[in-house]
Amino acid sequence: MASYFGKRMRSITIEDDLNRSAEKYPIRFLCLKTDSTDNSGSLKVVENFAKFYGADIPGRVYLHLPSGAIWFGTYVQNLQRIIGLENFLTYYNIKPYNVVVLEYFGASDFGVEIFNCYALEIDYGLKDIPFSNGVCCNNHLGLVIDGVSGCNEIENDKYWSSLSYNAKSTWSAAHELLINENHLQDDNYYKILTGEACLNLDLNSSMKWLHLGFKKHMWNINLKWEEDEVYFDREWNYFAKNIRLSVGDICLFLNTSHPQRFQIAIFEKATVCNLYRAGLFSGDI
Repeated sequence: MASYFGKRMRSITIEDDLNRSAEKYPIRFLCLKTDSTDNSGSLKVVENFAKFYGADIPGRVYLHLPSGAIWFGTYVQNLQRIIGLENFLTYYNIKPYNVVVLEYFGASDFGVEIFNCYALEIDYGLKDIPFSNGVCCNNHLGLVIDGVSGCNEIENDKYWSSLSYNAKSTWSAAHELLINENHLQDDNYYKILTGEACLNLDLNSSMKWLHLGFKKHMWNINLKWEEDEVYFDREWNYFAKNIRLSVGDICLFLNTSHPQRFQIAIFEKATVCNLYRAGLFSGDI
């Protein structure tokens, strides 16, 4: 599977734009959300932007969304953050390793684009229940805010892996595993890899284990070979439960420098279906 993009993130080099004497607008830069707990209601601006422009920004700032909604927050120079964004982050379901692109127009105004961990720009569609807290202007319907849902460290790691895969168009998966009910049963061993998959992953029967996971969290999977096919032990079940793997998700195996260690990236079922409907995915779902 190649990387798929509704609107692909553009490379942005802030050092090229932040020339104080030029005073050129707009200025674009990235805010990468990496943690769901620390400073959860804020966005941190890049250091160079804060250095050159932060002192000129009034406390109240306005975030202009492509949908026409305008959210407000407060810029705090000594923190280099826009705070008071709890409702904004919740409504757009901004999770760890989502990317918020800010485009500074001068004074108090920022344009905003939001990309999920699949490097796809989100759907900014508005819910039809009136809500106004945190929104100073809205050209469509009102907004509704649900409760904030936090992510644990393993989920953070999962989102990092998905973003790092999808943001690199040159990175292709060695194997794609479409999760079905048999992969999630409470068994001692799970038939996971066919003979063809083993060839794609360059595995052979002398290998008795694999390491699967993300940047910070890995699971040691013991293998059982039957003819050319591979069964994973119960550690696979712990892995699947920890990352909340579901039927219909696609699990991508990415090569690393070690032949028995694979980084995993997950395409969740809802995202795969959206890509299929948009004509960006041609496989079976």
